[in-house]
Amino acid sequence: TVLQNAINEAAADDVIYICAGTYDIVNQLDSDNTAVTLAGAGEGDGGTTLDAYGSTRIIYWDTVDANQNLTLYDMKLYDGYSTDSGGALWQDGGNLTIDHVTFDANEADYEGGAVRWSDGGASAYSATITNSTFTSNVGGNDDSADGGAVRAWGALSISDSSFSDNST
Repeated sequence: TVLQNAINEAAADDVIYICAGTYDIVNQLDSDNTAVTLAGAGEGDGGTTLDAYGSTRIIYWDTVDANQNLTLYDMKLYDGYSTDSGGALWQDGGNLTIDHVTFDANEADYEGGAVRWSDGGASAYSATITNSTFTSNVGGNDDSADGGAVRAWGALSISDSSFSDNST
């Protein structure tokens, strides 16, 4: 897809601007071990929506060092699905910044219905979520699951965000 190609071609710390509209995510967007910002045109009507139609996870960001950070800004991640963790977003290692992002109707069979983030065992990494909304996300389908909306290992900071109708 155009978005995946942009991620693959991005240099460290590039900003990839995603125009307003709904983008069909048929295969999860996958990192090429690059630190980038994905910046949309808004999280509401007339903004940027990444829609997986319940068929795949939206973003998979498996980093190899602290320089492989991910920032999501001003968009909606909708109807992602994973047979394991992180229905909309799965990240291991590196810093994660989420600002003005709506996570709606995402599901993971294990944990983190919307977001599954781990510091990868390196305490230098952190995840920061601000001004974001988590609605109707589902994490897990058994008693051992955690995180209807978010499952995190490591330093996590959440501010000015809302959570409603998320479940495990």
